Amino acid sequence: MINQTSLIQVSAKFAKLREKVNQFAQFPSIFKQIYLLRSALGMTQKQLAARIKCQQGDIAKLESEHKTDVQISTLQKTAAALNCDLILMMVPKSNIAEYIETKSEQMARKLIAASSANMAMEIQKPEKNVIGAQIKDLKEDIIKHRRSLLWND
Repeated sequence: MINQTSLIQVSAKFAKLREKVNQFAQFPSIFKQIYLLRSALGMTQKQLAARIKCQQGDIAKLESEHKTDVQISTLQKTAAALNCDLILMMVPKSNIAEYIETKSEQMARKLIAASSANMAMEIQKPEKNVIGAQIKDLKEDIIKHRRSLLWND
């Protein structure tokens, strides 16, 4: 498992990647890019289909964005036929360290709340400041040693 320092470093790298990806948000969809690139090259759908060994109708569907179940290998062949590189990336929606921090706090609150409810029935419920400290300690323990617990939905 990645330690806390490495987690922060990985999170920072992905944050930089997210900034770059946001710059590309204005680009057309991959399907529209195929159409634009093919057209710019002066290539017909039939010619592209022959280059990637499929039917012209497959290219028409691909370019019309109605084909939502495209295989990566099809996109790779299409990119190569259009003299392009295909780049697929996993880009976190938010800062990884902050996401883990939030999930850990939610889990810690949930676990402490359940424990406090049981203690309240026995008239042993701790004071709010004690509960706050327990949440903080449990959150830190989850982050450092038990991150896999966050994904047991």
